[in-house]
Amino acid sequence: MQLGVPGRYGQAMGFRAAEAAVSVTTSTAFDIGEHDGATIECFVRPDQEPPHTPDGPVLSRHPDPLSGEGPGWVLAVGTFGRGIARSLSFRIGDGDTTVRLFADTTLPTDAFTHVAAVVDRITGRVSLYLDGQLRDWRFLYPLDAVANTAPLRIGAAGGSFRGIVDEVRISSVARADFAPTLGEDDDHYRKRLELFHRWTLPTPANLTTLLNRLAGPIGDDEDSDALVVDDRNAPLVRGTRLVHVRPRALLPGESIDAAGRRRSPEAGVVGTAGQESAFDPAYLLRYDRADVDFTPAAAGSGPADPHLVQVGVAERLDALVALAGAETVPPGRLLVDAAYDPSADDLRATGRAVLLGHSSVA
Repeated sequence: MQLGVPGRYGQAMGFRAAEAAVSVTTSTAFDIGEHDGATIECFVRPDQEPPHTPDGPVLSRHPDPLSGEGPGWVLAVGTFGRGIARSLSFRIGDGDTTVRLFADTTLPTDAFTHVAAVVDRITGRVSLYLDGQLRDWRFLYPLDAVANTAPLRIGAAGGSFRGIVDEVRISSVARADFAPTLGEDDDHYRKRLELFHRWTLPTPANLTTLLNRLAGPIGDDEDSDALVVDDRNAPLVRGTRLVHVRPRALLPGESIDAAGRRRSPEAGVVGTAGQESAFDPAYLLRYDRADVDFTPAAAGSGPADPHLVQVGVAERLDALVALAGAETVPPGRLLVDAAYDPSADDLRATGRAVLLGHSSVA
């Protein structure tokens, strides 16, 4: 098996020998119950092989994927005696009943094809798709549960398949479409593609008609053309304004930085005290305000002082006093519980942080 070969999306797996295969340990999750649906899909790009190359499995969960006899399923590439080289077949059986589908289309060797087999118990059908297009289907009845102990195999599994397999997906539901694997799959998308199906003279009238047909009705009046194309020169008006959206409240233990980002680490936003190699306590300012309360430093705490802060901190405290006071009626009081403390393990060691409280908070 070759890993890292170019695939439909990024890297894929290449299988260039009979023994090349990926084996996934068996699990009951791969069983298809008597009332369960399933979708088996992948992208495949077969190598250029002679037309007489024997059939070979691409995806299988079967005790004998080469013969296909017994309970299980096999998705294979080959001729299958139908005279079409590199075609696709899907065989599924419960041990008594076997259902087999054929795409009867030669898969290209220079591009990937999305192949899918869908077991739908609701509609009672099993279907085979190429690139999202239905190629064959059969009724499931009287197919029962499909279960065995064989591993899920990706690749040749002892057979003759040679090529590349990518984006394998096994689902326990019957899928009706394969978007986004094959791109958007809706009416609006198909309408937008009309822009590229034909050339339209880009006059205001033609563009108005085209845009309104693609956009569809807007508002209550289904007959009105809500979009109007005006190609006259006009002054261009533009403007920008930086807006910060901040939470109304912070939960206990949460933090917020100046840009409004929560849970930002303090060291990543404002640095650490250890980075202030030129710090000197002589640079500190004594912060005193009659409308601010201060918790006295504990006895024996040395030079720690709740009044000492750096100049930038003092300016922000002044702004905070006004903001905090306006939040309560009557206005509350700000409390500085701690400021400069050379023994602290945070920015209080350089007077660049404070511990705060407020009279409105118990």
